[in-house]
Amino acid sequence: MEKKKVTQEYLNSIKKKLEELETVERQKNINDIQEARAQGDLSENADYHAARDRQVEIEAKIAEYRQILENHELINAKYYTIHFIDRNMTETFEIVGTVESNPREKRISNESPIGKAIEGKGIGDRVTVHANGRDFDIIIEDIKESK
Repeated sequence: MEKKKVTQEYLNSIKKKLEELETVERQKNINDIQEARAQGDLSENADYHAARDRQVEIEAKIAEYRQILENHELINAKYYTIHFIDRNMTETFEIVGTVESNPREKRISNESPIGKAIEGKGIGDRVTVHANGRDFDIIIEDIKESK
């Protein structure tokens, strides 16, 4: 099984979320199911079905987090300031693991086309990125460690 690459920050956050799911959310859901059962006929009980659906969601998230905790590889997140030559535009991105990427927040995956292209490169390097069936060139202007 392939290890999920994650930052220490993400690992800490899922440990906290896992604890919350296992100790608070799971127990609350159990109580919700018991209360809904007490209402009688389960076949048409919307509260019961909603609580059961929530139980499935909680257990799936717990399994996902446990899997990451048991099978991960730590990476150091870094901020890259990149100049896009074709567009004459400069942007700063944080390169993180796939499961924690969020392009809207300029957090891109180490496995994205840009992430792969700049891996191991340094300040001043010109790199060709292959994405969406086309190539474009970038220059790495700065690299900083994430917090």
